[in-house]
Amino acid sequence: EVISSPGVRNAEARFVPYQLAQTLQRSGNWGAVRVVPKRQSETDVYVDGKVLYSDGQNLKLQVAVQDTTGRSWYTRMYEARISKFAYDDEINAAGEPFQDIYNRIANDMLAYRKQLAVADVGEIRTVAQLRFAQRFAPEAFGGHLATDAGGRTRVARLPAVNDPLMARVDRIRERDYQFVDTLQDHYGEFVARMQVPY
Repeated sequence: EVISSPGVRNAEARFVPYQLAQTLQRSGNWGAVRVVPKRQSETDVYVDGKVLYSDGQNLKLQVAVQDTTGRSWYTRMYEARISKFAYDDEINAAGEPFQDIYNRIANDMLAYRKQLAVADVGEIRTVAQLRFAQRFAPEAFGGHLATDAGGRTRVARLPAVNDPLMARVDRIRERDYQFVDTLQDHYGEFVARMQVPY
């Protein structure tokens, strides 16, 4: 019988994403990788996940990856079963017992990204930038993006290269990054406190 509580599930909802973010960051394939609740910051790629089952020996996740244009990369289930020795620091040098599941997610994401054309990657970055601009200056940037019938967002027009309002929005975005980085510190402290009891 698996005994679980809302407190444990809530803790896992912070622990698991942080472990995945650290794996993606260490891979060197993604630039800055951050945990942000409920997509509260515009970024190029979103990874949404759900812990379907967890009992310390088994972990089952549902992961959906989507970029900011609305293109769905994939939705998959990931499962791992570990031995009781995975929690022994002398035996498991990797540290995180479920590291394999995070590695598989990272590898699948990279495989998908490699299929994208260079122009698609550029468009993703531009759409993320313009989404942020729309949030802070909708009257100025409202017409820069268009969403088609399939739900995909595309660049309708670009701001001028030397647009002073866009330069100001970019400076605000830098401060948003700083806030998100501070948030990561809190996630990191939480995970560090949780590591031993988890």
